[in-house]
Amino acid sequence: EPFVKVSAAGNKEFTLFINEVNAPAIVVSLKDISGNTLYKEVLLSEDNYSKMFDLEILPTGSYILEVEGDTSIKTWSVNLTSSGLTIDKDAKKEFFKPQLVIKDDVLGVCFFNAQDENLKISLYNQKNERVFSEKLDKDIVMMKQYDLSKLGSGKYTAVAETGGKTFNEVIEVK
Repeated sequence: EPFVKVSAAGNKEFTLFINEVNAPAIVVSLKDISGNTLYKEVLLSEDNYSKMFDLEILPTGSYILEVEGDTSIKTWSVNLTSSGLTIDKDAKKEFFKPQLVIKDDVLGVCFFNAQDENLKISLYNQKNERVFSEKLDKDIVMMKQYDLSKLGSGKYTAVAETGGKTFNEVIEVK
């Protein structure tokens, strides 16, 4: 994961710096407190990224800056008042994403559960019918393998649900 720095820059401005954008894609989003996306940018370059965000036109309130990479989602709380902007560094959070990998008809699931959440794994066929589902209880590190060799060949969608977030991976069984 790249190094990310967020800092207040002016009255109602903040800067975001990301060095070595080396993931296949990094997604930068600014959301309101209800989760509505106000700004979204997908970074594909391998260069450093620097951007100043000017929130002058937004109403006062709390906003969430989100930087999503391959393995995690980092969030910062941005508070906008009539007189300026603050970034609550103590409210910075990092959510680790479940990793879904297929190799030799085995689906591997690995999840660093820093959020102390349950994890639900489901597999759907091409007709969007659920083939199986399992809920894994809270544990700091979750690792599980599923043998898919008895399934018919074709494309399937593996779904991991945790902490109110859903992650999908299309996999092919040969």
